[in-house]
Amino acid sequence: MQGEWNDLIERSDCYSPFLLWEWLYPWWEVYGEDKELFLVLARRGGRLEGIAPLMVGLRRGRRLDRHTLAFIGTGERAEGDYFDFIVTNRHESEVRRALVHSLLEAALPYDFVDLQQMAVGNGAMKLVEAFSVRGFEVLLTRRRNSVLGPLPDTFDEFVASVPNARRRSYLRNQEDKLTSRFASVEYRSAEDEGGIEELLTALSRYSRNRLGGGKQRSAWEDDRFGACVRRACSMLAMSGRLRLECLRLNESVVAVLMGFAHRGTYFLYQLSFDPKFAAFRPGHCLIAHRIRESIEEGLAGFDFLAGEHEYKTTYSDGRKQITDVTIFRPDPHSLRVVGVRLAGRACRRYVKSVLGR
Repeated sequence: MQGEWNDLIERSDCYSPFLLWEWLYPWWEVYGEDKELFLVLARRGGRLEGIAPLMVGLRRGRRLDRHTLAFIGTGERAEGDYFDFIVTNRHESEVRRALVHSLLEAALPYDFVDLQQMAVGNGAMKLVEAFSVRGFEVLLTRRRNSVLGPLPDTFDEFVASVPNARRRSYLRNQEDKLTSRFASVEYRSAEDEGGIEELLTALSRYSRNRLGGGKQRSAWEDDRFGACVRRACSMLAMSGRLRLECLRLNESVVAVLMGFAHRGTYFLYQLSFDPKFAAFRPGHCLIAHRIRESIEEGLAGFDFLAGEHEYKTTYSDGRKQITDVTIFRPDPHSLRVVGVRLAGRACRRYVKSVLGR
């Protein structure tokens, strides 16, 4: 479906790079072996007008739930944000309504429809309305916020807009500190398969070294994550969307940044650096370089993706909410499972209120 899929992406308002064929196809090649593909397609006169990119089977920790409908691209180490249906601009309301109706019928044999990391908007609300009318319970769980901001016409304007005063000072002065300390300071992008492999190998090594021994584990410790990312980067490079670059100090790669350009926005997917150079803030140097390059490319936005990390929030105070939509029948079995998944006082109050009806 590559040709049809990409054509529909161009005719839609699809914001997420993680709904691109170049991301989901290699994801499915790597992670789809123990799951079942469940694409819901909407066509008009044979032309593809909408896709609900779904699968049967969602991993929760080490366990695979084989009775759940979920978005392709969720539940594994290689994840993204802003999942939704892919719908043509021309008949958006009608096509989205048809996909929701088809999903409603498809959900009947399954215990749950669990649509994780969904962009908050019309898609989520249409699901809530349609399933609520048919007697299903719909639980919206605010997952987290992404951090994003608009890009102005010049880098100096961007620096002036940064909300954190220390970060503004850093952006103005850090480049001079590097050039005064190192004989060679170079930013370089991966331009071919060899360059992609070199930088992904460095990214994997630095990520493992920085997180090794701590509570948080590097995604690169999962070999399937590396296989998925390598295949996706190769395909995204061919479509011109990959932005994989590094900072070299005295000819050595000390930091690597991986991201994607889509719909006028840069999406920062992963960043890591050599811990030995931490005092020189190589990761922030690379972010600053990428912001400058994005402005020169004419991109309109910079999206750090989900997570309230300090290195993101000091650059921008913009937010975009991401939520999980869980749809289930109001029977004792389903309520118990939801209670286990979403343990906590608020969930217990919710379950009691449903049982008391």
